[in-house]
Amino acid sequence: MFVSKQLGRFLAVVCALILSAGSMLAQNLTVTGKVVDKNNGPIIGAYVVVMGTSTGTSTGVDGSYTINAPANGTLQFTCIGYKTQEVMIAGRNNIPVIMADDAEFLEETVIVGFGTQKKVNLTGAVSAVDVEKTFGSKPIVDVSKGLQGVVPGLTITYDTGDLGSSPTMRLRGTGSINGDNKPLILVDGVEVPDLSFVNPDNIKSISVLKDAASTSIYGSRAAWGVILIASKDGAGASDKVNITYSN
Repeated sequence: MFVSKQLGRFLAVVCALILSAGSMLAQNLTVTGKVVDKNNGPIIGAYVVVMGTSTGTSTGVDGSYTINAPANGTLQFTCIGYKTQEVMIAGRNNIPVIMADDAEFLEETVIVGFGTQKKVNLTGAVSAVDVEKTFGSKPIVDVSKGLQGVVPGLTITYDTGDLGSSPTMRLRGTGSINGDNKPLILVDGVEVPDLSFVNPDNIKSISVLKDAASTSIYGSRAAWGVILIASKDGAGASDKVNITYSN
């Protein structure tokens, strides 16, 4: 009889401890931490969410975050350009995270208006021309001739075969009676009337904006598309004279 009472008390204590541990795990904690990249630089704007809930926050300018989450929950860290990570809280109050680069998002950048963007982040239709491949493999004296058949949607035709004649370029639309539907051509931010004014050897990159979203940057003149050309900055140039001849 005495043994039964002792066993009953022991089982009651064990059950109480289990229930207490379960209630502790179910409690919410205030979790803090800092999200950095592989170079220990803070990642700004990374999204932190408690998986299975709608609770979330984002990292500040120093990469830090604060969030209320269950002690037995899991945090998910996401940010464009980085691989998504899932970390179990396991009762911890401080969880630092190092996010790895996502190679699938590290694509080439293209010129769009006032700066550059990664191609994957673009919301408009943009074509980037491989200058070395397009102009370096054949003798080109006219940029417009070099772009023929290179950019999807860009139509370049010549009304006459006269030397130095300007081509007719169409990027958006089919034309109008009184309007001018030529694309806007900018070289280092300066408008030029014709691509024949541009030396192919001085071109560093070419981006073609093909949708009406470019009007938000360049105004109504860009309604028919924009051809953006960046020239070489002269870095690495020597004092030696270099003569190039193509025929």
